[in-house]
Amino acid sequence: MKKLLSLIFLLSLFCNIFAQEECATIAAIRALPDETEVIYTGVATTTFYGPGGILIQDETGFLYVKNGRLSEWGNAKVRTNMKITEIWGVFRKATNEEMTQIEIESNEDVNDIIIESKSASFNITNIALNDFLANPKQYECQPIRLTDIEVTDVDGSKFIGTGNNKIRLVSDYTIPARGTFEGYYGNYYTQGFIIPSEQNITPTAFKTINDLKTAYEAEAPTTELSLIDAVLVNYVKTNTDGSADLYVQQSDLFSSYGIILHIEKFQNNINVGDSIKGIKGRFVPFSADNDNIIGSKITISTQNSQQINIVNRNNNLQTTTIDDIEYIVGWGTKNYEATLSITPKGKIKKENNKFYLVSGSTTIALDGIDMSKFEGENVAVLGIIDAGNINTGKTTIILRSEKDVIATNYKFNSIAEMKAAGEPLATGTTYTLSNNVLVTHVHSWKVENLTIYGFFVQDNSAGLYIESQTNPNIAAGDSINGISGAYHGYISLNSSIKKISSNNLSKITYDEVTMATLAKEPEKYASRVVKLMGVGHDSREVNNYGEISTEKYLYQGNYTMVYDIWNYTLYEYNNIVGVFDFGSYQSFSIVPLSQAHIEKGIYVETNSLNTNIDNNLVFVQNKQIIAPTAQNIKVYNTNGQLIGETNNDTFNISHLQNGIYIIVTKYDNTIKTTKIINY
Repeated sequence: MKKLLSLIFLLSLFCNIFAQEECATIAAIRALPDETEVIYTGVATTTFYGPGGILIQDETGFLYVKNGRLSEWGNAKVRTNMKITEIWGVFRKATNEEMTQIEIESNEDVNDIIIESKSASFNITNIALNDFLANPKQYECQPIRLTDIEVTDVDGSKFIGTGNNKIRLVSDYTIPARGTFEGYYGNYYTQGFIIPSEQNITPTAFKTINDLKTAYEAEAPTTELSLIDAVLVNYVKTNTDGSADLYVQQSDLFSSYGIILHIEKFQNNINVGDSIKGIKGRFVPFSADNDNIIGSKITISTQNSQQINIVNRNNNLQTTTIDDIEYIVGWGTKNYEATLSITPKGKIKKENNKFYLVSGSTTIALDGIDMSKFEGENVAVLGIIDAGNINTGKTTIILRSEKDVIATNYKFNSIAEMKAAGEPLATGTTYTLSNNVLVTHVHSWKVENLTIYGFFVQDNSAGLYIESQTNPNIAAGDSINGISGAYHGYISLNSSIKKISSNNLSKITYDEVTMATLAKEPEKYASRVVKLMGVGHDSREVNNYGEISTEKYLYQGNYTMVYDIWNYTLYEYNNIVGVFDFGSYQSFSIVPLSQAHIEKGIYVETNSLNTNIDNNLVFVQNKQIIAPTAQNIKVYNTNGQLIGETNNDTFNISHLQNGIYIIVTKYDNTIKTTKIINY
């Protein structure tokens, strides 16, 4: 190849086809015109890999050598910390997309690079962040080191600096929240500071457990690391040597991630349910080859344990329901390690004085309590997942008390009692309602070839929505009993109900409310019969998954309710007696009991939904739902389906389709509801 290029070079002297320069220094190359063919004959040191090439330096300057093979670790001839010469290519100056470089256009020319030495050291400039940000282009292609730098997250991208004076970090590696970064300034489709592909990052702090475990899955760092965000303590295991193992977890929108904190001398008054911050220690992964289990600890010294502070006490513990028990054995354990989790049902067996949960072909060890009274029973358990710390090489579930053994059948005396219990922890659990209830509305619809029957019932305590795949043969006004099934905020019927009496609809009592009241306390009135006074009606166009449709709605002041399926005649303003449907069928709507339950009314003004309710204000800003001081945000669509949840006061809605959503926020023991339109 070089002989061919030399021949072309000689021909060019006569034909003036193109110019070609032979340069002994990088400085000489950088002084050439753009698009000049060059041969670098000096000796340069390779430093960092980048996107599609490698950085080089000699005594006169710095340059990027671009070729795809140079960034392929398994194929490239050239590595970091080498001295090389004879680089043939085209010199190109920096643009908005790429940095100053020699571009090697032929893979053969990569092979023709001469390696002078396979062991070489290079110079890195230590620079303060402010000095770097003042003129980053001054350091283009130059190896630099920024020490103890904090990183910010902006819409999923990582930056150093603040305001308009910030530079993006680019790396396939999980970027820590704080650390020392070695790399260089350059362009690669966007101007910014590019982390080299060799991962020259020394972290000192990560924001979350997940970030930490993603970055250090295979080996422990040599430096002490901090966790920025608070973690929830699920379990405290004290050891005979005065140390303690704290099983902690963090939850995000989609999953939970846990880790063990091993404190050498446990002096802190930390209990289960506490949220703690100030964690600093050494990350120590461990594994057992027989089951391919990956577990991890943060080992905390006595001095660093004194820095731990308690943010909140007695928090409600969060749980992760596991649909397949095999997710918490072997390699999958790392995703649930140290988290409080619910298992599917399994049979309890005893072997060699140890207890096990057997589910299908999977057997998991149990620890913490005597399970003798449950031996042979088919139950689910609520426990902390241990990834081989207690039983080397085995996943173990730690139970804290007999309450962690979850029954499969529960009976309730009233609807309010059932709702207070909430959704069952274990899948396959049946809730049974023992008292009689009154049917207030019945409807049905088809899903493909399957007919679904839905009906609302209430007793003196609360209302309930029920669904069945078989015709219950009941009507509004019937009194029934025998309700049993899976509870998900509503009952999915799995039993035959019994009609006690008929024609009781006229005996229904109801509360007269406003839409403001329903928005403020939706759980209290959900599925119950209420009366609204002076509500108007109108229609609007909505974008439902890319399809524009017309939606009817009721309004009262700035509050609105869905009204698009019942097709009763309406007046300009209406007094309506009907079922308040929240989170079951239509979500935040009213279902009139009959045409006779709609009267002509007069307009009633109510407070605006945008006003501050009990100092809890929900607003939308930059595609974020923000509910200051909220402990939990749930997002429902207008069909009542839960489409997102976070145990935080901020929820990102940029991924949602355009349309109407119901936002339910929790403050201590108070529930607030807001409707938003995403567009």
